[in-house]
Amino acid sequence: MKNKNKGFTLIELLSVIAILGIIMSIVVPRIGNYNKSAKKATYLSNAKTIISAIELYNVESDELINDSDKIESVKEKLFPKEKDKKKYLNSWPEDFPSGVEKVEDLKKFIENPNETNYYQKTRANEK
Repeated sequence: MKNKNKGFTLIELLSVIAILGIIMSIVVPRIGNYNKSAKKATYLSNAKTIISAIELYNVESDELINDSDKIESVKEKLFPKEKDKKKYLNSWPEDFPSGVEKVEDLKKFIENPNETNYYQKTRANEK
């Protein structure tokens, strides 16, 4: 008599599950690092765009934006709600690195974006 049972044995199934677990333990941390580096690149790009918009604003406007100005007041100047005023940015970033409250903080972030305290807790996460 031939054994007509078709399928996998318990040992084969457990082996496949163990191999998949090992592969996942290698892949998942790498995906987390990609997310972190993408967030860092987004923050850096947004910061450079805002600094460029500030420089353009300072050239075109009678009123200057100083390094000691807060980010919220800068937002009102670069991205005004009134339709008749010139906008220096198409959109305003929703999230900034933690600790960035003034223009000078934004410039320090651009100089050293790898500092870990910028990624502790962001403004959007605090809300």
